[in-house]
Amino acid sequence: MQLQRAKYSPSYERPHKMHQRRSAVVCRTLAKGRPKPQVALFVEPSPFSHISGMKNRFQCLIRNLREAGDEVRVFTPDPHAPAEYHGAKVVSVLGFKLPFYSSPTLLLSLGLSVNVLWQLLTRRPDVIHVSAPGLMVFAAALYAKLLAVPLVVSYHTHVPEYIPKYTWRGLVEPMWGIIRWFTRTADLALVTSHAMKTELSRNACRSQSIEVWPRGVDADVFHPRHRSAAMRARLSGGVPDAPLLLYVGRLGAEKNLEALRSVLGAVPGCRLALVGDGPARQQLEQHFAGLPVTFMGMLRGEELSAAYASADVFVMPSETETLGFVVLEAMASGLPVVAVAAGGLKDILAPASAAAASSTSTSSSGSAGQQHTTEHASAAAAAATASCSGCSRSAPSSAITGCSAGGGTAAPFGYLYPPGDYAAAARLVAALAASAELRASVGAAARAEVERYGWGEATRVLREQQYRRAIHVHASRRRFAWLAKRVGVTRLLRQLWAALLAAVTALVDGLDYAHDLRRQYQQQQQGQQLVAA
Repeated sequence: MQLQRAKYSPSYERPHKMHQRRSAVVCRTLAKGRPKPQVALFVEPSPFSHISGMKNRFQCLIRNLREAGDEVRVFTPDPHAPAEYHGAKVVSVLGFKLPFYSSPTLLLSLGLSVNVLWQLLTRRPDVIHVSAPGLMVFAAALYAKLLAVPLVVSYHTHVPEYIPKYTWRGLVEPMWGIIRWFTRTADLALVTSHAMKTELSRNACRSQSIEVWPRGVDADVFHPRHRSAAMRARLSGGVPDAPLLLYVGRLGAEKNLEALRSVLGAVPGCRLALVGDGPARQQLEQHFAGLPVTFMGMLRGEELSAAYASADVFVMPSETETLGFVVLEAMASGLPVVAVAAGGLKDILAPASAAAASSTSTSSSGSAGQQHTTEHASAAAAAATASCSGCSRSAPSSAITGCSAGGGTAAPFGYLYPPGDYAAAARLVAALAASAELRASVGAAARAEVERYGWGEATRVLREQQYRRAIHVHASRRRFAWLAKRVGVTRLLRQLWAALLAAVTALVDGLDYAHDLRRQYQQQQQGQQLVAA
């Protein structure tokens, strides 16, 4: 008798065991560098045309993943994207502009197409990594679910801070709902700073799945050796001997650039150069009309490196930065930085030791702050160290201004001022503008600090630790789903709920019955006492 082959029926056990084996292989290749893990990147807006810190991060990530031997595919809404980037295949998807943000390069995409699905099916990735917030995060989550692939979401733009400036404030809470959803859906959620991790955790996001993506900067591209007299003349509007402040970044309402007008007004003789473009440029040109401000437009490559290295002080008033790559680039170029103590900027300019010490500091009075600033400007070159009044620690002379000038917080390579305290910002800028020696010492310390951050090391941590954790979390989630299916967890939960409800009902009835018995007993006791009397 010929045996008929049993018809195959899908089970949860075989895919689970297969995924365990596959997970172990991928983890070994990620840890030991063996070829070739497959990484699918969903990035919006485009890392090739839209100018932002996220662009720099993803371009460096792609380069370093390819140098490590990984196969990388990039899906992005960019009609002008290259077919390949450092050996990584680039797939352009249909995108659209935001109606309330007039930038031709800021395109979003639903990310749903037969071509994308076919690309993923033919070469199934080991990890899907998607940037957020945006719309492609929903498509990436769907593809990860369909293909049973680990999902990593990285959060780069703190949209709840942008919404009130561009749209209706009532959309803030729904946006937080979306952020909570993807931190719970992803096997791993990455943020760019510890400050942003704290912010998300404080707003009920799943803190167990959130890690900090290590920062990096190209210390060769951004270097003090790129200083140029010709570039300084352009930045200063033909007055190269004047103290020169620099801002690099998008010209948008969320960057709070209008605040720099009060800083300029409080520091006579200073000039300001704004490098970048954006939807608020026309309003800013009107706002700074008549002031020594130069609008440079977009600068790239060697020109951008020269612009950084040719200024005296870098200013960053934006309170919405998830990290602040331009601050790292300025520090790599040897510039002292004056920035607002908000968002990811605190991660860069206030290391743990300085942050812990400054948390015990008390703000000086306005007159005392001005006195310290004046004394510091005159004695910065002579004093090696000094004790900062109102501060619980001894600090180098270069840190006195940061501690005492209006309550600013000092770091050895830059200064933070409290949000909204532009008088403190002006005092910090004035002290730096008055002392070339102070600028040199703080700039040298800034350069030494960022030399510790390399993109190669940041990518190694991402590949070997963070992607690996996402793979393990995904495997454990699938294990739970398989077990739940095997034991009929839905039916079991219904039965447990019914049993709990019955137990609570019985307890309430029992307590009610005991209360009646107690009342009857008390009445009997009272009757017996009356009879005895």
